[in-house]
Amino acid sequence: MALAVLLLVGADVRPQGADPSDKINGVVGYALIVAFDSANACDAPLAVTATQPLYGFVNDNQAAAVAFGRRPGLGSLDVIQHFPCVQTISVELDAYRQLGIATPERIKALLGGAGLREVQVEAASDGLRFAGSTGKACIAGVYKPRKTVVVVISPLPGRSCLS
Repeated sequence: MALAVLLLVGADVRPQGADPSDKINGVVGYALIVAFDSANACDAPLAVTATQPLYGFVNDNQAAAVAFGRRPGLGSLDVIQHFPCVQTISVELDAYRQLGIATPERIKALLGGAGLREVQVEAASDGLRFAGSTGKACIAGVYKPRKTVVVVISPLPGRSCLS
């Protein structure tokens, strides 16, 4: 059983002089997360022992998630709670790239080992697309020869993550 603590701190993180109508996904500015277990990073909302700018991760996630088609939105808290899973998968896939060992089978094993369920890996025109379920959201991405993109998205109707 893993124990995780996620402390959200409210703050106005807009630059000085910013347009007051520019809302940043609610009032949460930073997430201080105090536990991390990379072996089970996707089993529970865990994260690194550091302060992470919440609005940047949420906005980057929204922009990258467009590649996976129109889906119901996830709240900022749902996205940020899956940050450790996204980080773990990204770091591991970058290591696979450096070692030249990324295959669909290895990616599928990595996702399952991180705690994702119903893992899918498919070859696509833009690289190897992958996804798995945390039960509440999907962690999906594209492994490319020079870059990996990993995002938190909502499941499709029927609860599938990729197709």
